[in-house]
Amino acid sequence: MKIELKSFLIIGLLFFSVIVYSQEKRFVEVIASDTIELKAIQITYKISIGQSYEFMGMKVPDKTSEKEDLPSISDITALLDKEKIKYTFSDEQEYTISTTESKPDILVVLKDETELKKLYNTLKSAKGISGKISEVAYEPISKYIETSYKNIYSKALYQATLLAKTTNNSLGKVISINTVNGEATNYMDYYKQLMKSTNLGMFNTNNAFPKKEEIKMSFKFELN
Repeated sequence: MKIELKSFLIIGLLFFSVIVYSQEKRFVEVIASDTIELKAIQITYKISIGQSYEFMGMKVPDKTSEKEDLPSISDITALLDKEKIKYTFSDEQEYTISTTESKPDILVVLKDETELKKLYNTLKSAKGISGKISEVAYEPISKYIETSYKNIYSKALYQATLLAKTTNNSLGKVISINTVNGEATNYMDYYKQLMKSTNLGMFNTNNAFPKKEEIKMSFKFELN
């Protein structure tokens, strides 16, 4: 009976010490972020004969354009050749059976937005065509990560120091650092993604420049 009482007392003392330690372990948690802007290093622009738009990855022809006199492929390539703009032809096989002749898309690979504007000015007066950015490659985010992390930590340290001072405490060491992932599950985010995949204009740029990436992190600092 005495042994059981001693064991109970020892367990109780250990439990009490854990509670006291946890109470002394005070901390402040802050969230800081930094936005990185990435430049486009390659832009692929797709030119199609006839008015059309893409909806969820599928090309949808505009029936009104069938009544128009559409330009030929050579008409469009002549404009590009005149401005010394290099191009290739799409080799996509859509296996579409139609009463109208299927014409390949013209692909122009550009280095930056300056070349994109030149292409736009070349084509904007042409009738019977549609165009859109089909793919964009951006510079790697890795070249900015170190600077971004330093900016985030500086912001977090400033916030935590201010909070500690406000509550008459001093700031201690960092206890933990965690990445905060953004949630893209609401209807507005879904709508934005859907609009990015939809070409509703003749020359749609998708507001692709520059691409912005946000890095968000949470920091826990000890309070002394």
